[in-house]
Amino acid sequence: MSSGFESGYRHESRYPISEESPFKALRIFSVVITIIAILNAFGFGLACVSVFRSPALTFYGSMGILIVGLVALIGAIVTIFLLAIAESIKVFLAIEKNTRNSMELLRKRPVERQEAVAPPSN
Repeated sequence: MSSGFESGYRHESRYPISEESPFKALRIFSVVITIIAILNAFGFGLACVSVFRSPALTFYGSMGILIVGLVALIGAIVTIFLLAIAESIKVFLAIEKNTRNSMELLRKRPVERQEAVAPPSN
């Protein structure tokens, strides 16, 4: 005894679905934003370490530590926003791909139903 899910799954797997995305520039843009976010995190990390090692920190005292903490917080926020933008582009591309694949499968379905319902030609 087979469930409807299994037959539907086998049914969908017969059709090759194109992996070609019409939005290649958006995918490249997402990768570039991710790289910029990583460089941003690395740059702000180096900035915080260099300020901690500088003699200006001892001159400013607790105000210097507060500035380093503020710089680290701003760096983390900017990095998180850049990564969120890059991931949202990827999500929108995945939604578009899923919608396109669903439409391709739905276009092919009525033809199969007509073949299944048609009486034998004898």
